[in-house]
Amino acid sequence: MTLRARLLYGTIGALCAAIAVFDGFEFLELKLLDLRYRWLDRAPSGDVVIVAIDPASLAQRGVWPWPREDHAALLERLATAGARQIAFDIDISSRSTPAGDAALATALAAHGANVVLPVFRQRAGLGVDSARLVETAPRPEFARHTGVASINVRPDADGIVRRVAYAEAWPSGTIPSLAAWLARVPAPAPSEYYVDFGIRAEAFARLSYADVLAGEFDAVAVRGKTVLVGATAVELGDHITVPRLATLPGVYVEALAYETLIQGRAIARVSPFVSAVIALLLALVLGPKFATWRWPNGLAGVGVVTVGSVGGAVAVQAIAPVALDVVPWIAAAAASYGVGLVRAIDRQANRLVADAVEAGYRRATTRAIVEQSFDAIVALSDVGKVEAFNPAAERIFGYAAADTIGWDATILFPDAIDGSVGGGAVRFLQSLGATTGKRRVEARAQRADGEVFAVELAIGRAQVSATGLPVRSARLQKDVYICTLRDITDQKAAAAKIQRLNQRLSNRVVKSRRELRSAHAELLRNERLATLGRFVATVSHELRNPLGTIQSSVQTIARSLAGDALRAPLERIRRNIARCDRIIAELLDFTRDPNLEIEPTTVDAWVTDVLGELATPETVAIDWLPGAGDCVLKFDRERMRRALVNVIENAVQAVQARVEGGTAPDRPFVRIATTVAANRLEIAIGDSGAGIDAARMPRLFEPLYSTKEFGVGLGLTIARQALRQHRGDVVIRSVSGAGTEVTLWLPLVDVQEASAA
Repeated sequence: MTLRARLLYGTIGALCAAIAVFDGFEFLELKLLDLRYRWLDRAPSGDVVIVAIDPASLAQRGVWPWPREDHAALLERLATAGARQIAFDIDISSRSTPAGDAALATALAAHGANVVLPVFRQRAGLGVDSARLVETAPRPEFARHTGVASINVRPDADGIVRRVAYAEAWPSGTIPSLAAWLARVPAPAPSEYYVDFGIRAEAFARLSYADVLAGEFDAVAVRGKTVLVGATAVELGDHITVPRLATLPGVYVEALAYETLIQGRAIARVSPFVSAVIALLLALVLGPKFATWRWPNGLAGVGVVTVGSVGGAVAVQAIAPVALDVVPWIAAAAASYGVGLVRAIDRQANRLVADAVEAGYRRATTRAIVEQSFDAIVALSDVGKVEAFNPAAERIFGYAAADTIGWDATILFPDAIDGSVGGGAVRFLQSLGATTGKRRVEARAQRADGEVFAVELAIGRAQVSATGLPVRSARLQKDVYICTLRDITDQKAAAAKIQRLNQRLSNRVVKSRRELRSAHAELLRNERLATLGRFVATVSHELRNPLGTIQSSVQTIARSLAGDALRAPLERIRRNIARCDRIIAELLDFTRDPNLEIEPTTVDAWVTDVLGELATPETVAIDWLPGAGDCVLKFDRERMRRALVNVIENAVQAVQARVEGGTAPDRPFVRIATTVAANRLEIAIGDSGAGIDAARMPRLFEPLYSTKEFGVGLGLTIARQALRQHRGDVVIRSVSGAGTEVTLWLPLVDVQEASAA
């Protein structure tokens, strides 16, 4: 889309947005809101009872206004019946008879905590007084016992009342509206909400004022309810124009406003800026599409936007008390469609003019393309005769174009069958392996000097008329076969050279891979030898100390020939000899041949046997929790035994070190548990040792690294080596000061199958 088009549709969207922001669509939006009230009607909550000053009550009483004693008696009746709260939509701002005022004041003093009286503003008169407002409030002797609330309503520009205030600003401060007071809605500042006129006003419970005053009503009807007392008779003039229902008595409007609040349906209009932004986006998005669509599709698009906008607004208002302003969206879509339609018509007209002009240049352009083409172009008649020969064909073949016209094409293509004998050009082309279409074939051609060379050939078929204009008569048309050729002699030579180079490169790559594998194997051997060298040095160092101890102990035995004096040295000799034995065993395990001796093994029974062979100090409790059941796995028992023993001995040593240091828990333990889960067997070895510092965790599996003051640091390395040979692994979790858990896991597959994989 061009910048000009973007600016055009942006201007349309901006115009619709500006109209929306400045309430230009307000009339239509309010009418759509009124329609939604008709479509989304709902029942009242049942909390409201209206005591109506209706025509029957006026006829019975015969005079208006009624004595204040009647209102006092009505209040007593309602309060005695158990009404939860009572609202009077009756003006009691002026004096009445002293007896009537006293009676009403007494009744309000007794029950006024749950009674609200109205305040309102009205115009002082017509003409110059129409701008001056008079504030009317109940007399002080009445208001001091009750709540006061505003019953003012203001119609929209079309004279229809759709919203009421939460509160009104009065000289004495902010006064809540009657509905807000009854619903106990806090309203710190004057603000308005749209009443949900979808609530069915005719469904409100209603009692006649005269019946209540006479006590001729069921007290259950008002018990625990909110009662609104007000005029419904037309002759009293308290009727208001509202959506959906034409007019309603003012007391019904107040009842609907109250119901709106207690049902959580205080409808709020979405900011016009939101609608404006969406209208702008719709114009920018839909405008370019309308410009490219056919007019029925564009009209359908406007319909979809209209139905979707209205339907979406209905759905949103049905779910939440939110009114969407959708007229700007519809207007933006419709305006974009109209402009797009006009632009499409304008483009079509321009296209027709351009086509008419283009027709005059087309033949000349086609000839120029043929003449300037890099490829050779030869046109053949339906009987295989040369009809056209462009300059590139002259350069390739070495013939002048004027000489070739009418020649048989076999002069140019020595491998072709003479097309003049049955089948014409079709047979000629088939003999070359070519067909009319996009597929290119390789063929041989012959130059004027007799040289045969390779060409790439593509064939196209066209129908031309004698006049150069489209005609229907077959007599004025003939088929022409357009042969496009390219000399590929140099390409074929280059391809052969590339093929030779590729073969040479491939041979070098194979040789390099062999050398790389050999170097890698040599590197691994060197690394293993280096590791063994370091390991032998460590073993030598470790063996020197126990041998010295053995020597000193023997000397002690020599000096102490009998008795208890021999026990301690002999015990040291035993421990150090065992220590040397473990070092040598670890050395052998680390350098052992990786071939496995696989045997079927019942895991829990095997672990029980391994634990039975271990000698552990009495200060450390060994908890064995078999959980693998009858699980049988195939593995190398000796390697797995060594891995398990290494981990258990590490755990026992960690717990024993804590016991000797006096920091062990009440029950020092090592816990061994087996489980089968997630397609694998787990052997968990947990201890109550001191745990491992987090800084040391990354190095635990390094050969020759140890966290203890003794040992060569191969226990965990050998354990992981054994587990990984079985396609398993070792996982370590440790909390410093709380202990360590090492988990050995194996997959629940045949180890021989795993090794093969």
